[in-house]
Amino acid sequence: MDGLDIDIIREMGVRPYLPGPKNPDSLKPSYLAKRIGSSVNTVKARVAKMEADGVIAGYQVIPNLRHLGLTGAAYYFSRPPDEQKADAMAAMADMPGLLEIHDFLGRGFCIDFTHADDDALATSLSILKAITGETKPVKFYQRDMPPAGRALTGLDWRILQALRFRAKRSLDDVGAGLGVTGRTVRTRYSRMAREGSFFAVPMLDPSRAGGLFLFEILLYIEPGRFNEVTVAFHEQMRGHLVYAKVPSTPALGHWDALVFAATTADVEDLRAAAADIAGVTRAEAWLFRGLHDHGSWMDEAIAAKIAELAPP
Repeated sequence: MDGLDIDIIREMGVRPYLPGPKNPDSLKPSYLAKRIGSSVNTVKARVAKMEADGVIAGYQVIPNLRHLGLTGAAYYFSRPPDEQKADAMAAMADMPGLLEIHDFLGRGFCIDFTHADDDALATSLSILKAITGETKPVKFYQRDMPPAGRALTGLDWRILQALRFRAKRSLDDVGAGLGVTGRTVRTRYSRMAREGSFFAVPMLDPSRAGGLFLFEILLYIEPGRFNEVTVAFHEQMRGHLVYAKVPSTPALGHWDALVFAATTADVEDLRAAAADIAGVTRAEAWLFRGLHDHGSWMDEAIAAKIAELAPP
């Protein structure tokens, strides 16, 4: 991989659950080529190579969690010895509402999960603390998604179901499978996209990025200095930043970003540069061992919505 591949991934937008709607064209080669100033054929070839290498494992549509009566959060756990992490991850795999486990080299991993209310959040944290032995996990962020203004119809949910793990599927093909016209599907799809009712994203595995190191930097920030630190960080990481997830509130006191480097020496140089930013108390670099998706429960939730809205 090289900088052009990173540009493509950056423009695709790898993180779902955004505070606003996501451009539904962001996975199309023509859109990507225009955004990065390359040819459509070059983009197609680069994407095909990343797919073959497993860096991009597929494309999925993820519904706005608010339409399921949920929100989400991510926490970092660091207690289990490295050799016990596999057992810990297996033990938490069936936890209700689990979304992703980001496994980093060493003792740490980030757990991304959903919850309906504060009681459900407390229950999930209790389960994770018991499994990992971590008594004080670090909260990364609370998911900040568009409000679920208009309730989705049964056909809306069926369209999302048809695109769930085939986000680049032809909408005419979806219509044929659902017994409606492609025009109807396109109209519904465009409306849901404008409303922020779903997010179409690549399924990215940074651990398979050959030729580059994709890693996360976590910044711990002094109170009241969040805005100046984030501006300085963007400037410092110019040319290396893939994405930075801005938390719903700076009061969390920390911020994480996905960054790439050519060598392990560059990884440390970038981490040290981040640590030197005024207002940063500590910066940590986490290298990926793997990213594990656990969102299959959403398929059952979508099917339940379809059954609920089906005509009697």
